[in-house]
Amino acid sequence: MYIDEKINMENLQQLISSDLLYKELLKDDHNEEALFPPFIKKLNLTKVYTSEEVSGILNKKDSSIRYYISVLFDYIQPMKQGRNYRYDYISIYRIYLIILFTGSAGRKVNDIKRIFNDTSLDSNVPEFEILKEKVNQVEQNINQLNQIEKIQKEQYSNYISLIKRVDNLEENIEQWNQKQRKIIEIDLRIDEIKNQYFSTMVDILETEMRLLQLDNELFHGIQSLELQNRLYVIEGAVREKNRSLFAKLSSIITDGDDSSSSKIETSLLTVRREFNIEKELLKKLEDEREVIRLELESVNKLKVDILRDS
Repeated sequence: MYIDEKINMENLQQLISSDLLYKELLKDDHNEEALFPPFIKKLNLTKVYTSEEVSGILNKKDSSIRYYISVLFDYIQPMKQGRNYRYDYISIYRIYLIILFTGSAGRKVNDIKRIFNDTSLDSNVPEFEILKEKVNQVEQNINQLNQIEKIQKEQYSNYISLIKRVDNLEENIEQWNQKQRKIIEIDLRIDEIKNQYFSTMVDILETEMRLLQLDNELFHGIQSLELQNRLYVIEGAVREKNRSLFAKLSSIITDGDDSSSSKIETSLLTVRREFNIEKELLKKLEDEREVIRLELESVNKLKVDILRDS
């Protein structure tokens, strides 16, 4: 795994400023665009590339790159992994400088080797300068590794921070889910209470209807009792009138042996008038009794209908 860190061109120029091949190319008046082509900026600071990737980046055959390594291995400094090589951005840039140098007419890879050899053996440059150059390269590599390590630490710290944020987020989601489950339980309980409430209301309404029926039955029962009492009173009054008339007639008949016929006739007329009056009254009482009887039949019929419906 690598960190997506782009090349800083100023740092690259500083690192490569002491490179002998770079200095040789500067003598050829190559401009900055030629020395630092756009693809350099797209390289990753921490990534190591395969031979196939380098071939694609530089648009050069893999066999040519292998040849450069065989002749200038110490200059390119690829990393060995098993039987294959891996390249960091510095190694790729040095291969590019080789391609740029050999691109001029009449120049070959051995000319580059001669530059290094002339500097180290055939020239008057002291040996400590060569060692100094190598030390500088080692220091550059160490600085590069330190920079990579620093970036990796920062990335790891960011990774740990992200993990903590994810954990906090998952905890918040779980708390939210618990609240949602609690809300659902409360809603279900509310629905259950509502159902119980409606069921109770239905029971109350049924009870109210039954009470109304009982009140109605009681009302009609009371009416029936009142009508029966009235009927008994009327019947008693009729019987009392009949007994009264019968007593008067009996008294006239009993007293008839000692009284004159005119007096008896007068008494009979009086009784007859009273009888006619009582007869009319009796007729009214009988009519009223018939009305009461019909009312009683109606009340009883209504009670039967109520009992049938219930």
